[in-house]
Amino acid sequence: MASTATVLAKAVGRARSGGASMLAASTVAVWSIANTIAYAELIAPTADPFATRLFISALLLGLIAANLVIAMGTRIGGLVVNYFGATAILHAAATHGMEAHFAARGVADEGLRLGAALVASAAMTVAAGLAVCLIARMRLGAMVRFLPHPVSSGFFCGIGAIFMLAAFAMATGTKLGTAILGDGLPDGAALRLAVCVGIAGSLVVLPHVARRLGGMPALFVLACLAYHAVRMLIGQPVAEAQASGWLLGPFQDGMVLTAPPSGAFLLIDWHAIRALLPYLVSSMLLTAVTVALMVTGTEAALGRELDVNRQMAIAGAANIVSGLAGAIPTGHSASGSTLLARFGATSRWNVLVPVLCASVVLLQGSDLLGLVPRPVLAALIMAFGFEWLVLRSIRECRALPRHEAAILLLVASVIAVLGILQGLLLGLGLALVMFVWAYRRVPVIRGVVGGDELRSSVARPAAETHALQAHGGAIVLFRLQGYLFFLNAEAVREALAARVGGGARYVLLDFQHVVGLDSSAVEVFRRIEGLLAGAGAGCVLSALRPAVAQRFAAHGVLAEAVRLQADSADRALERAEDMLLAEAGAAAGEERLGFVDYLNSIEGAAVTEARLAPFVEAAEIPAGTVLIREGAPADGMYYLEDGRMSAVLLRSGEPPRHLRTMRAGTLFGELALLRGGARTASVIAAAPSRVWRLPTAALRRMEAEDPALAVLVQRALMLQLADKLVDNTRAMDLALR
Repeated sequence: MASTATVLAKAVGRARSGGASMLAASTVAVWSIANTIAYAELIAPTADPFATRLFISALLLGLIAANLVIAMGTRIGGLVVNYFGATAILHAAATHGMEAHFAARGVADEGLRLGAALVASAAMTVAAGLAVCLIARMRLGAMVRFLPHPVSSGFFCGIGAIFMLAAFAMATGTKLGTAILGDGLPDGAALRLAVCVGIAGSLVVLPHVARRLGGMPALFVLACLAYHAVRMLIGQPVAEAQASGWLLGPFQDGMVLTAPPSGAFLLIDWHAIRALLPYLVSSMLLTAVTVALMVTGTEAALGRELDVNRQMAIAGAANIVSGLAGAIPTGHSASGSTLLARFGATSRWNVLVPVLCASVVLLQGSDLLGLVPRPVLAALIMAFGFEWLVLRSIRECRALPRHEAAILLLVASVIAVLGILQGLLLGLGLALVMFVWAYRRVPVIRGVVGGDELRSSVARPAAETHALQAHGGAIVLFRLQGYLFFLNAEAVREALAARVGGGARYVLLDFQHVVGLDSSAVEVFRRIEGLLAGAGAGCVLSALRPAVAQRFAAHGVLAEAVRLQADSADRALERAEDMLLAEAGAAAGEERLGFVDYLNSIEGAAVTEARLAPFVEAAEIPAGTVLIREGAPADGMYYLEDGRMSAVLLRSGEPPRHLRTMRAGTLFGELALLRGGARTASVIAAAPSRVWRLPTAALRRMEAEDPALAVLVQRALMLQLADKLVDNTRAMDLALR
């Protein structure tokens, strides 16, 4: 008994779930077909029944094809498609323009003109689909996320304005973009417009009150039923309502499916292509942006991450197929997919419900289409326009800064008055100008450090260290960053002039964080070169990118500094310190200091070679020799009497990473000697060198046999470690500023 109840409960649950899924799919079907009919009425160049039937046929066929392609191509269930309002308005302008173009060329047959306009619109859709596929193939779909927000929002607001105008034209029976102020409205148009506005208001307000995605489709159906109730109440026949513009039609009985006349294809010659080209390019750009936006919108609505490029490729293929059927650009429907997901209709085959419904209308829907009220279709377009133009602009302008809100409103205005492409280009241009204007305030000088604050990583003997402490202020390091251009490069010259005026004679310019510079910035550096020459100051460049070096070379700027460039700021500091020491008469490498003399320089000690000899051993090291290898056991420390050593990190497959340079008169390897364990870095002879080695065992023996000498050696170690700690602390402090 319990088992039977469980089975029945499961069956009821499945029935409820299936019923909810079918209801959601049916709602999506009604909404998709309603949108399709509305957009077909929008893009049809005339209100002639043949034009309406021709364009409804093409768009219904395209809707079927696009849904099937996306259902078969995607791995995600419950995705449905819908036509894009933004591209619909562009294709409406194209079909109206092309119909006028053929009329101006003397094509008397209206059917041929309408068919050729449809063929032109279809060609735009195929081209847009190919463009979307190419973008997806190049994996550039995510680039849409970099579209400035005021531009994308202004784009939708501008489309909303055009929708409002298009709804006015649909309701009044006038042509899109036609001036009517002089001739006035046709008979009965004012009443149709009033009905349109009233229904549009309901479509805008009531779904927000109900907070349900299915609200607008239900209201659309109710509005159609309400109209027919009033029509029957006043006793108006269907034929009379069709003749007066209240209903679509009249249509011939039978199939809605209609093909353009065969002669229409012959009208698409070079002159027609040239007239179509601006619309075609705009459609390719607009479709690519809209497809990517809709994919990301669907991603957000479903709460799951989608492969934008894969979904764009599928949408591109759907547009190619639907374009061959004569449709306008289409793609993912965020609202429809969300409705299916909410009711658990996540099977890929749920899209068959809209497909089947569209097929029925296409094959046997002439009588049904003849009952669709034109003001209701216009109200649907007007509701979209009001949502996008008024509600969205108010919401966005409240949240955005004033300058971004101004860009949004200007983009929307230009789109409404001049066109979609013009508005997008203007918006991108304004966004770029605003970015450049804001970027100028980003400091291009990452930091300015004097040689008395920061020294290179070279371990120098005491005499050189004291000389740098006394004269290091003559060195100044400018760490630059970002992109240098005409609005911020002058700040470098002004800061540098102040330092040179204060006595700096060695200027280091670090380009490690510079990504590029324009010609105006190159000219600023030409003036810097003249400033340095006039003050008798030298210049060293570091971490100069090849592209920046080529710009300097092409203009002949900082030629001497380019020859003195170093691969890092530390190496540039080392070169500047060497030049300063040479100027001060304490040139590096000119003085050879023995280990005994080094120890005796510490607090006047009196050590002899004979006293030290039992504990140390001398060695001549050829250039390039690895004296200490990272990871090897620590077995002693070294004193560099002559030559130069480099401490580096050696990693397999990577170039050596320089850590420190040791000059004559310095100790190295002392850390491992004191703490034991393995070597933390490798030491390579950068030049032929002479070293003294103090093994670990010898130091232990020294502590037992000559404690005073051991204390002196350990004091030397502590002094050097203290100097290194001070240098490291100073460098860290400056790096964190």
